[in-house]
Amino acid sequence: MSNVAAEPLSREKIRAFANVIRRFAVSDNRFDINRFLEHVLPTLDPAYEFYIVFDDELSDAYAKTIPDYGVMTIRESTYEGSARNNPRDRFTLCHELGHYLLHRAKNISYMRSDRELKKFMDPEWQANTFAAELLVPEEVAKNFSVPEIARICGVSYSVAQIQKNQFSGQKNKATRRHKSLATFA
Repeated sequence: MSNVAAEPLSREKIRAFANVIRRFAVSDNRFDINRFLEHVLPTLDPAYEFYIVFDDELSDAYAKTIPDYGVMTIRESTYEGSARNNPRDRFTLCHELGHYLLHRAKNISYMRSDRELKKFMDPEWQANTFAAELLVPEEVAKNFSVPEIARICGVSYSVAQIQKNQFSGQKNKATRRHKSLATFA
């Protein structure tokens, strides 16, 4: 059980915020996360810094973010993979952007509880949801098949399926079996 809780955010609130962010770096229905991190975020947040490091310097994670210090550190292979449109790497960077934008210290609390954290308060669920909403907008999820969504938006089939399900009302076994998008990225 997680002992870190974020300010409660519904999927709808996260979607609305992701839609605002999408406008800064979208081309042909594909969010350009590398362009956003390199060129857009520094103009929106002058305190922002990002570092691309050798993989062995960040051996325990693909990327990590410390929002209150304005720092994102990314493995070289993850950043390059995203630049080559690798779906997992693109999702990872969008996930980290979600942490950067949503999870400042004032929005995070620490607790000890015997109860499972409600998903809308789970920072990992929020970052995963932000990444999915940023990469797969509602109009694409509603109007295309899962393979088309994956191709158009540059995401994995699993992320495409989850987003498709959000707007079709369908729930498949894979969606029920997994609690977070992290396993699908």
